[in-house]
Amino acid sequence: MPAEQTSSLGAWVDDLLNVVFFQPDDELSSKAIVENFSPSLKVRINGVPISFEEYKKSIAVARSKDHILNQSNRELLSSCVSDADDSEGSVAHLGHFILKDKQSGEERAEASVTLATVKLVDGQRVLSELTEVYRSA
Repeated sequence: MPAEQTSSLGAWVDDLLNVVFFQPDDELSSKAIVENFSPSLKVRINGVPISFEEYKKSIAVARSKDHILNQSNRELLSSCVSDADDSEGSVAHLGHFILKDKQSGEERAEASVTLATVKLVDGQRVLSELTEVYRSA
C-alpha cells in the first residue's frame, strides 16, 4: 500500500478545521472562522443546505456541549485549480472523532467525510464551500 500523501491544500484545510473544532480555546476557534471562512460560505450537512450563520451557531453549540477529540483524519483526494498553483481547489477528508459530553462525560464515536473548496480572496486562502456527510460511527 502506498504511503499516504497530504497536499498543501489538504494540510491547510486540516489545520483550519483542527483549530475550529478540536483545540479547546473558543476564542481561537471563532477567530479562525472570521479570518478563514468566506462570509458567503456555502455549507451542506448530509445534503441539507444551511446558512453560514447557522453553521457558526452549530459550531458554538457543539463546542459548548462537548469536548471534540480528533481520532484520525485522512486526505482522500485533492484537486487544485492548476498544477502550478495549489492555493485554490477542493479536497476531501475522512475523519473520525469522539464527542465527550462536558456534563456527563459520555463519549460518542463519530465520523464524517468533508469536501472543502478553497478560493483565494485578496491573496489569502478562504474556505468558500463545505459539504459534510456525517454520522455516528
